[in-house]
Amino acid sequence: GPARLDALKRLLYPPGHVPDESSLEEILREGFDKPIDRVTARYQLTAIQAHDTRSRLHELGGVPTLILRPDRDILVRPVNSDRIHRRIPNAKLLAFRDGGHGLTAQYAEAVNAHLRAHFR
Repeated sequence: GPARLDALKRLLYPPGHVPDESSLEEILREGFDKPIDRVTARYQLTAIQAHDTRSRLHELGGVPTLILRPDRDILVRPVNSDRIHRRIPNAKLLAFRDGGHGLTAQYAEAVNAHLRAHFR
């Protein structure tokens, strides 16, 4: 309902930086309309907590790597992007000063342009 949509907006986007309302509702419905069963949710949370490849990130040194850093992400601390950047030799870090966790929708045009350039 509307309360859930408002909560998602607050989690994904910094105040004053919510994408266009009509497209936002469509984006959120696509990603969050289907409920996740409890077993799946528990496995996802366990994987998030247990997954740690920091000691292996240096192995990506020969792989062109682009790291997007949403500076106003309240779900994943932006400093984590810096940590990843330091561990992957030759990685490029692209910061979005007003970016939130929903960066790919918030700055879709810019993110897509950088991704296209990166993959070229």
